[in-house]
Formats: sequence, C-alpha cells, structure tokens
Amino acid sequence: KKPKKTIVVVGHYDTARSNIGLRFLRPLSKNVVMNAEKLPPFFRGPSFLINVGVVLNFFMFFVYQPAAFAAISALTLLILLPTTITMFSLFFTPFVPGAFDNASGAAVVMSLASRFSHDKTIKNTRLVFLTPGAEENKIHGIETFLRTTKLDKQSTIFINLEGVGADELKIANGESDYFGNTWMYDQELFSIIKKIRDSKFKDVEEFYVPASSDSRIIIKNGFKVATMFTSLNKNNYYDYYHQTSDTLDKINFKTMNECEKFIVEIIKTIDKKS
Repeated sequence: KKPKKTIVVVGHYDTARSNIGLRFLRPLSKNVVMNAEKLPPFFRGPSFLINVGVVLNFFMFFVYQPAAFAAISALTLLILLPTTITMFSLFFTPFVPGAFDNASGAAVVMSLASRFSHDKTIKNTRLVFLTPGAEENKIHGIETFLRTTKLDKQSTIFINLEGVGADELKIANGESDYFGNTWMYDQELFSIIKKIRDSKFKDVEEFYVPASSDSRIIIKNGFKVATMFTSLNKNNYYDYYHQTSDTLDKINFKTMNECEKFIVEIIKTIDKKS
C-alpha cells in the first residue's frame, strides 16, 4: 500500500564560523530575538543593524542642515562600519564546535530515525529523516535534496530542527530572511501542532525566528513547513550561538528528549488524519 503522505524531519549537521559581532552586540541581539515579530519587516532579519544604517543613509538625501547631515553621517558610519567588518570577518574566523547549532537537531533526527525503524504503527505516511549539510554556509544542501528527490508538494510536510539543546523548547510559526522578509509556516499544520502542545506539552511556547533557515528554502520551493523546533535559555537567548564556546557541556539533553517526544506525537497525529 502506497503511503498517502510524506513527513520529512530535517536537521542540518554543518556548523557556522564564529561570529564576533554577536558577542559584542549580545544585549541588542537578545532584544531583537524576542521582539522580531513586532518589528517592521525590514528590521526583522539578522542584518538588522545594516538595515538601520541603510534607512539612516536614505534620510541623508532630505537633510540640508550641515550639523544634522554630519550627525546622521557619523551615526550611519558608526553602524555600518563595524557590521561590515564583522560580516567580512566570517570568511576568516574558525568554525564553531556546533553542539547546539546544530548537532542537537541532527542528533534528534537520527534518534527518531532509529525509533521509527522499529515502529509498525505508522500506516499512511512515508517518513524521511534528513541531515543535510551546507545550511550555514549558504550552499543549501536542502535545495539539492528538494531538486533531486521530486517529492509531491501537496502531500509532503517538513518539520525542521534548529538548535534544540537549550533550556526551553520552542515551536516556531515563521522566520525572517536577511532582508527582514517574513516566511510564515503552514498555518493549518501549525494549528495541529498547537493542539498537541496544549494537550501534552504546555510549557512549550510559540516563537518567531528572526533568522533564515532551511525552512525558508523549503517554502520557497513550494513545500509545506509545519514548524521549526528550536530552543532558548531562560534569559530568552542562547549565549553560545555561533561561538567557539558552543560545546557539548552546554547542552540540555532533557530539552532534546522533549523535542523527540513532541515530534513522535506530531507524526502519529498526522498519520491518523485522512
């Protein structure tokens, strides 16, 4: 009997280069992370500061007072110069260990693959467990997967895992690209996930991700993303994100276990639906 639908659980396994900018701008980063959904679209993405500089630069064309022009020019330079230097430094900084981003996500994907290889209760769904590379370095292994596998766009559902080893698990409803554009996940599928959360995982909060992931590539190619699981520490941030200190000793394995159990419930629930 051919399965009626496909669920792809994905968690990339490559790591990023160390981002010194995140270390120095930690207070600002924390604020943007928690309030991204409330910000205008242009300011929601990871290039938040550069976008602020671009807007200030635009106003310079309408300022004719020398003192005001000089002040805006200085502020624009103060914003753009360090952020530009930080961006170029990413070509030379070391790759981080990546225990949080994204060994934690890839590990849960592999654990789920092992679990469902022995599960005979899933009758109507083909399960694919995927750990692509090249997510951090903008080559997009997921795009190659989508192009070569020829999955049906109407019957295929993606669940993405990005950094699930912090203290508090989150279910994301959407994300931003580098220019602050909004990419929302499938609302019908997300409503199913919220019902599961309300029933069995009440401590898991909704979250809007102010950065781009494999989910954006999936949506761009016409597929459905149900949610992206991620996590934050109790200070509403993850201090070791894209840092050389992102090591195994910082991982909260209880959160990873909770993430796995949640996804098991999602798969079983979707499998039962016609």
